[in-house]
Amino acid sequence: MKKLLILLLVSVFLFSCASPRQWTKDEKIAAGFFFTGLGVDMYSTKKLMDKPDKYRETNSFLGDHPSDSDIAVYTGIVAGLILFICHYWPEGRMPILTIGGLIEFGCAYHNYDLMD
Repeated sequence: MKKLLILLLVSVFLFSCASPRQWTKDEKIAAGFFFTGLGVDMYSTKKLMDKPDKYRETNSFLGDHPSDSDIAVYTGIVAGLILFICHYWPEGRMPILTIGGLIEFGCAYHNYDLMD
């Protein structure tokens, strides 16, 4: 987990060195929206997995009953990939981040709806 965080931080610094164009204020806000949604989804998934006898994960990458570290690593990889794609494909930033954020918040809402 610690190595993944270090890798993501190094990647962010490297990405900031060479970009097709700077991020606009709106794109940064969209990125915040996406990453907030991703974090809320991760947290709600973790809370559901605290009761493995009652709930199961439907994400095929994670399996039926992922551990907290599996969820964190998966979320970190998704965050890194989205950041990488958006950094080098400026035209796709707003659609990817906005639609992705809506999907993440939708998944989190679904998770919270399932909880007691």
